[in-house]
Amino acid sequence: MRVNLPLSRAIDFTLVTDVGGFGVGSDLTFQAWPSFGIRITDSIRAKLGYRAIYSDYNTGSGVNAFEYDVLTHGPTLGVQFRF
Repeated sequence: MRVNLPLSRAIDFTLVTDVGGFGVGSDLTFQAWPSFGIRITDSIRAKLGYRAIYSDYNTGSGVNAFEYDVLTHGPTLGVQFRF
């Protein structure tokens, strides 16, 4: 899901999120990425946000067991150029 809310002519809020897995490939995965965009010019925009990505996967048993259960998160900063 992606939601983009203009807060003013120069500032917007965007939320990107998804959930998946459910036993197909992995048990559970999700991401959430809220961010604010600031228009610098008509063709340049700066984005500041925070992203979290989670994945839970396991396979095998005994000595052949493999488990991957990781949450990665942190701030994001980007610049968008439109041509």
